[in-house]
Amino acid sequence: MSVGTENDTLTILNLAVVAVPSVYPSGLMQSFINSWVKKSNAAILQNRTVKEILWGYTDPFLDSIPFPGVKSFVGVFYPYNETTDGPYSVYTGTEDITKTAIIESYKNQRTLSYWKGHCDMVNGTDGASFPPFVKKDQVLRFFSSDICRSIYGVFHSEQVVKGITLNRFVVPREAFAAPAEVPDNYCFCTDLEISENCTIAGVLDISACKAKRPVYISLPHFLHASESVLNNVEGLS
Repeated sequence: MSVGTENDTLTILNLAVVAVPSVYPSGLMQSFINSWVKKSNAAILQNRTVKEILWGYTDPFLDSIPFPGVKSFVGVFYPYNETTDGPYSVYTGTEDITKTAIIESYKNQRTLSYWKGHCDMVNGTDGASFPPFVKKDQVLRFFSSDICRSIYGVFHSEQVVKGITLNRFVVPREAFAAPAEVPDNYCFCTDLEISENCTIAGVLDISACKAKRPVYISLPHFLHASESVLNNVEGLS
């Protein structure tokens, strides 16, 4: 049922309206913003097509702000279409086959400047391929600029696809676990209030790399998230 077209209409959060309090925390600024929200008849929820959500639309609220330089076009993947992400420096494996496809640097850096400590490191490949001769007890590390961090997969099971036996690796529960459970995740906890003193699992705040916009990521359907997350979303299984 989820396979539709880009013309399907969804009810979603108004991306511009919900981001404003984080981008402009000043009370005076927010009072001005409230007047523009009302003037544009914007609401916290809106109906948009999949095409608009992904590739962008002119937001009436942003369009009403009388400041030069305010971009009124909004989209989850705008303006990334037909743009480059990098540069990446990647090992070819000619000198050491175990380093094949491993990222040496991203944008000429080994770190991201979003996190503290080891969480800020660029580790592994880009996820499209890995060094050959992968073993089941390996941890497959990869970096994704979309989620602003390095992450990893562990062996889950053997799968047969078109007669070929493959090893399936999955992102484990521990990758998004709360620091209270996995101490190494301490540097991914950046907001003590929202994370309830770093005890909430399964949701990662990536606002640091999204121009302070309140963007959070999780596994699909909040998989492996804390019970409190599940209980606060009506209709979520």
